[in-house]
Amino acid sequence: MTEENKRLFKLAIAEGFSNRIDKRIAECTEEIVITAAHRRAMRRIINGTMEKRGLTPRKKAIIAILVAVALLLTSCAVIYRKEIAQFIEEIYESFMTLETADAGDEETQIEDVYELTYVPEGYSLKERYEYKTLTRTVFANGEDAIAFEQQSM
Repeated sequence: MTEENKRLFKLAIAEGFSNRIDKRIAECTEEIVITAAHRRAMRRIINGTMEKRGLTPRKKAIIAILVAVALLLTSCAVIYRKEIAQFIEEIYESFMTLETADAGDEETQIEDVYELTYVPEGYSLKERYEYKTLTRTVFANGEDAIAFEQQSM
């Protein structure tokens, strides 16, 4: 089949199809009502945006709220991270221990030596030890004692 024959054949098929469509349209007596939803759907199909549905304003608002809450919780955790991570408190019936987490595995020298600022009336200093990695202070009143130790880990 030559190119001219192909062109004529395509033209004949298109004309025949067009005539058949024209007949059907002429025979149709129904009134067609096109709704707004149909127009929107057709516009999406014609414009090629059928699969490109974006986020609705409601979904955008929900995402924004979730991001804000996550940032708020993260910032609170960052602010109080040292306080939360470093202190482990154990309270027993007659004494309490506070331990601070240290990053190193080897013992380090105590840099800041802490001392009790308040000792109840009647208690006096009985012993005090200061070593490179340990300090111990004991106050006693005869029957009870208050011992304060600081140790590097």
